[in-house]
Amino acid sequence: MSVQIKGVGTIGGLDQGLNVVGVVTATEFNPGIGSAVGTTGLESHILKTQEAFTIGAGTSVNITSQDLFGNVAYTKLSQINVATGATFHVSTGTTFVMNVLGVF
Repeated sequence: MSVQIKGVGTIGGLDQGLNVVGVVTATEFNPGIGSAVGTTGLESHILKTQEAFTIGAGTSVNITSQDLFGNVAYTKLSQINVATGATFHVSTGTTFVMNVLGVF
């Protein structure tokens, strides 16, 4: 499916997610862990994350950090699976740290 919106618009029915190249402006970003808007009490202090992520076949991921960030990139994931036909590259000079929360 290909969607192009110029100006202000709404897209409904995206149950498979949306991959975006470019700039995204939104009233709310939900990173897939559920929205904490309107929650009270203990549930607003409970965080969830997945332990592993798989980079699918035909996908290329390049991790690069800059001097401004101490040339460090990090993730809360403890495992990244690279499927056959996928590539995962950490740029020269970039330090990539996994499981920064230490929960896995």
